[in-house]
Amino acid sequence: HYNFDVREESYGQGLVSPPGVGKSAASTVTRAESVATGDSYVQHLWTATAANLTDGAITAPDGDLVETPDWIVIGLNQRVPYKWGGFDTLASFDSGIAAGMYAGDIHTAGPSSYARGVDCSGYVSRCWNLSHQYTTRMMDDPAYGPITLPYLSWDDIQPGDAIHKHGHVRMAVTSLLDGSFLVLESAGSATNHGVGYSDYVPADLEGYSPRYYIGMEGAPPQTTIVLAADGSWTSGSTWVGGVVPTSVDDVFISAGHTISVDDVNAECRSVSSGGDNALIDINANTLLTVYGDFAIFSDAHVAFSAGWSATSAFIKFAGSAVQTLSGWDTGGGSTSFRDVIVDKDGGKLTTQGNGMRLGIQNSLEIVNGLFELAPGDDLEGRWASSGNYRNSALPDITIQSGGELYLADGSGVHHIRSSATPTSIGVVTIHGKATFRDASTNKITLEGVDVEDGGKLITSLGMGTGKFDCGPITVKDGGELENYTTSDIWGASSALTLEAGSLYDTKSSTTIFPATFTDNGTVRYSRDGSTDQNIVDRDYNDLEISLDTDNVKLWTLGADRTISQGLTVNGSATLVLAAVSPQVLTVGDLLFLTSGLLDNSNANVTLTVADGALVQRATGEIAAAPAFAGQADVRYTSTAAQVTTGPEVPAGPGVVADFTVDGDQGVVLGADVTVNGLCTIAGSDLITGAFAVTLGGSASLVESSGATILGTAVTTRTVAQSVNETFGDLGLEILAAGSAPGVTTVTRVTGTAQMVDGAPGILRNFHVSPANNSGLDATVVIYYDDTELNGLAENALTVFENLGSGWMQLTTTRDPAGNTLTVAGVATVVDLTAALGDVSDVGGNMVPVRTEIVSIYPNPFNPMSKVQLSLQKTGPVQVAIYDVRGQKVRTLHSGIMGSGTHELTWR
Repeated sequence: HYNFDVREESYGQGLVSPPGVGKSAASTVTRAESVATGDSYVQHLWTATAANLTDGAITAPDGDLVETPDWIVIGLNQRVPYKWGGFDTLASFDSGIAAGMYAGDIHTAGPSSYARGVDCSGYVSRCWNLSHQYTTRMMDDPAYGPITLPYLSWDDIQPGDAIHKHGHVRMAVTSLLDGSFLVLESAGSATNHGVGYSDYVPADLEGYSPRYYIGMEGAPPQTTIVLAADGSWTSGSTWVGGVVPTSVDDVFISAGHTISVDDVNAECRSVSSGGDNALIDINANTLLTVYGDFAIFSDAHVAFSAGWSATSAFIKFAGSAVQTLSGWDTGGGSTSFRDVIVDKDGGKLTTQGNGMRLGIQNSLEIVNGLFELAPGDDLEGRWASSGNYRNSALPDITIQSGGELYLADGSGVHHIRSSATPTSIGVVTIHGKATFRDASTNKITLEGVDVEDGGKLITSLGMGTGKFDCGPITVKDGGELENYTTSDIWGASSALTLEAGSLYDTKSSTTIFPATFTDNGTVRYSRDGSTDQNIVDRDYNDLEISLDTDNVKLWTLGADRTISQGLTVNGSATLVLAAVSPQVLTVGDLLFLTSGLLDNSNANVTLTVADGALVQRATGEIAAAPAFAGQADVRYTSTAAQVTTGPEVPAGPGVVADFTVDGDQGVVLGADVTVNGLCTIAGSDLITGAFAVTLGGSASLVESSGATILGTAVTTRTVAQSVNETFGDLGLEILAAGSAPGVTTVTRVTGTAQMVDGAPGILRNFHVSPANNSGLDATVVIYYDDTELNGLAENALTVFENLGSGWMQLTTTRDPAGNTLTVAGVATVVDLTAALGDVSDVGGNMVPVRTEIVSIYPNPFNPMSKVQLSLQKTGPVQVAIYDVRGQKVRTLHSGIMGSGTHELTWR
């Protein structure tokens, strides 16, 4: 919302700036009083007239834009509205409304004196009973007290405390059972441009810090412990009153004294000094932990000139407060730190923002939290002690996975270098995040950058030509470089290596790579803005085109180009390939159409898919068929919508190797396809419609339960004698014990039932066309999917064959568990399906002593009659019904029938 704007809030309604250092801020207030005041603004009832509303943005008499919140109605309203720069009491708000002033103002260009309400800091200032409005920047500014001080942890926050950052402040009410904070605030989207209650979990509060108002009753006492004599930090005799500083105590190092850090237990809140000869001596194997600000006495103060050991001696900045380093020289050559650790669980460590040059001699490690170089501030490699503080040093910077280095945007610029000459500092190692921007003419000069797994290097705006002289950048597997600048920022020493598994993500309209660029990773173009994004015309290892539904990514080829691994189009992006003369773009391993469009329609561009590559498609599209240098695999993976195959499928019969459907939305054929390897249907159906899938001579079909080819599938194989042929697992097997069928074409159709004697069969049937179709004596196995049963009882299914004169029932062995139906002794095979049969075994295992027709009943016939017969031995049987004129009415069975007693049904 608007309060997240980090601009300094303005003073409205004739208010004056609050008192500065040494002046009284306000009277005390209790926690209960501050919450009650905040609630009274929420419960406040007031009446608006048309004069109090703007109905959109207008220009007030004082020249400021004013727009009242749209929740306010003519008549009764509850709660005080948001007003930029507002600091009203309830009484002044009511009197202003009665006088025709505007009710609130959501515009933040300027605080109009013709509107009434409160903004975030004005609201909290009233809750704290302050006589002046303190903006969010003033609340933690030493120039104004400060009136708030940081807690070490979110666990310390209590009712009436501040949840604060520059740009917005909330007041805590209570902690809820789920670990969130209930707060009062005057905000934009959070409370719809008015005061109100909100709740936030700690994860929502990145950038905020817990602080308490110094005038709050029950707040921790403000304690400044003064150095009494030279001595050890952790010795009581060193400090006035004999009190060793803790994490909540400020320390003041008196002029002419030296304090020694002799162990790892030294700590304090803020550090300040009484003169340029107030010194800190940090000895071996020690640690000084600071939870607040660190201010040196003057820009000539060299605070550690007494010494800083090179053996495991550190200063650490910790806690959840916003900590500021201040007092440093803007020309360089004042205090330097030797070895610095930043390990924060909130807030940030920042610099003063006055153009200061912070010196570091040996190392900066950001373990957790944010270290910010404020606008205009610099970082230099300089010695920390021994009188040679102006000498050059080469500090390394390590940013761990929880840490971040950020060069802030603003009116000033930054440089990072060693001493006063544009030579490099050490190596920057990034496991977390580092943002470089706004480089000055003095440059950002580094020995090198290593972006480790999980790390991100951001090259942002404001770095002119040659200003990022970073040495060799190595982006390792899992690391990322994110670019926003259109300038040729790269210095003479810059060289970029993308290792396998790394990413260069560029979001600028035009990208310039370093002159030395080794590309073994992925380059992603992901600008999502108001203009097109140009693709650098070069070879790539792996290229990804992403984002922006309104503009295109344009690649104008000036030569034949190769993408060694893959070309991916996703995020609804459009990649347009263009050329002014014939050029070839070859994709090596993968063409991935995730979403969006690959427009390869330009007549001068030939998009070629290399032999052995994979064409993978979710919902993305390609404008024209690519050329295929050999065979290619095709895979469909959509989980968003059903897709119809397009030009991405090779039309040639020998080009598609493997064909896979493993998305869960289904695929519809837009043309015939011939598969020469594995045809795998796993996630959903492949619907052929008017087209067909042809399995080549070596192809195999792999289907899953509920995921099959729905429609037509064809294959041709040579069937030898006594060799079981599976036809590439099409769902039909033939084992011919008699004559060899020879070259045999099988067409399988699913999704449509054949009518067998007036009743529908299962949703699968076969047409078989062998070169030899007599004397086969074949065992035939039909496979089916449960989704094809068409409501028929699985344990009553029987195979039917049609040789051209009608469907004839064959004696069938059923295996419902294996979804198979088997018939034996088939002499001729043409059309096959399965339906409910007319033959059933009477039961028992006894073998009859003779073969005979036992009976036909009932007699006279009813609409359904039964015929019983007994077979002494297994053999071929044909049972037919003839009328009194000798004409055959119906064939009930033709085929092998086992020994035993059988019953046939004639409907």
